[in-house]
Amino acid sequence: MDRVHREDLQRLQAAHATALQALHAAIRDSTRLTRLFTILSEHAPLDALLDRILATLSELFSSDVAVLLQRSDDGAFVPLRAIGLPEDMLDRPVSGSPDSYVAAAVETRAPAVAADALHDPRVDAHLRELDIGTAVWLPVTGNDGVRAVMMLARCRSDPYAPADVNLLMAMSYRIGLVMERARAEVLLHEAQERLLQTEKLALAGKLAGSVAHEVNNPLACVRANMEVLQRHLPAIQATFGAARAAAEFLAATPDPSGPPLARALLAAMEPEAKAVDVAEELKEIAADSMEAVRRIGHLVSSFVRLSAADRPAKPVSHDVRVTIAECVADLPPDTGRPALVRDPGDGLPCIAWIAPPVLRASVTGLLRFLLAPGLRRAEPGRPVAIRAERSQGRPAIVISDPALVLSNEERRSIFDPRMEVVETPKGRTVRLSLVATLSYQLLRGCGAEISTATLDPHGLEIRILLPAAPADPR
Repeated sequence: MDRVHREDLQRLQAAHATALQALHAAIRDSTRLTRLFTILSEHAPLDALLDRILATLSELFSSDVAVLLQRSDDGAFVPLRAIGLPEDMLDRPVSGSPDSYVAAAVETRAPAVAADALHDPRVDAHLRELDIGTAVWLPVTGNDGVRAVMMLARCRSDPYAPADVNLLMAMSYRIGLVMERARAEVLLHEAQERLLQTEKLALAGKLAGSVAHEVNNPLACVRANMEVLQRHLPAIQATFGAARAAAEFLAATPDPSGPPLARALLAAMEPEAKAVDVAEELKEIAADSMEAVRRIGHLVSSFVRLSAADRPAKPVSHDVRVTIAECVADLPPDTGRPALVRDPGDGLPCIAWIAPPVLRASVTGLLRFLLAPGLRRAEPGRPVAIRAERSQGRPAIVISDPALVLSNEERRSIFDPRMEVVETPKGRTVRLSLVATLSYQLLRGCGAEISTATLDPHGLEIRILLPAAPADPR
């Protein structure tokens, strides 16, 4: 009986020790989860939140390295945030080859454990340089799939316990939800910005139509008057020629009243005693005025086009090279402006998600603004080039003017809808950048990003990043 009693007592003690150990593990895991959930519930910037999460996980699971990896366009994985990585390794990618632990975690959506990472060829060489003994890769999943891969590593041969791996898996799922929430907030903010830009676009379209209407009526009157004046110029020149002949006759007549009358007549034709050919000056004034009327007419037509583009139009998958060809063909020949050439680039389709009429109207507006005659140019003979390309994984339109002379301040205010004074060959004149501003608002309202850069030593490049089509391969 004593032996049976002792065996029962030993089993009871063993069961008690096991239960106590399980209780301690549960309390430890509960504490870990509580600490992590406290961080996850904070509404801090995502980068700061991820740094705190990795630092906490590194502490809770006795890890020397904690890295959050994101897939790049070339299939490799790059550190998004990291704890314990040397600075020179922060830009070094981790291989995403099919036999890698990272790929295994993504493919199976389950943890991948390296028990002897230091001698394991499936672990990247630059990670083995850290003398890590064991490591675990965990998929960071969300509602839309694997968003990233988290790696924890120890610089010693101390494998992660299965219970710890399971707990880390649960935590990685929560981290994925936080990343998903942050992304949703970014998308919401972008949607709000697009809504604001759309409201501005509607106002800009109405403004364009109003400007076109208000300017077109007096412009038509001015144009008609200038055309009449140009028709009368030959008669005016003939009249001035006859008046000069009469002055010469009066100056040569013996009548004493003749010379004073000749001087008075010449003074009337040459004001302020300057040898000015009034008829020639009138001819030049009329020519300059007709040029100004023509330029304003181009602006008005641009306003009308922009106003028409303000009508609702649904985005579609559209090859921007088609729009570029249409815009180049749409500009009428004009010897007073620089030539426009279409750079074929690589010739591949460049598909954007945008309404074609809006894109065509805005690009035409920018070209008409940039090609306006009279802007300061270092080499008047150099053409302006326009091309389509892929940039930052998105379709883009690039307009390059290598000869345009702009200061940095002028470049920064190129989309400022104010009257700006620029130098022309015949003195100083005024141009409107309102067309450029309305084109800018049209593109921003469609989700495009527009930037300008000064070329070396002068020149201007306008880069338009367009939204990619949903089915467009990245």
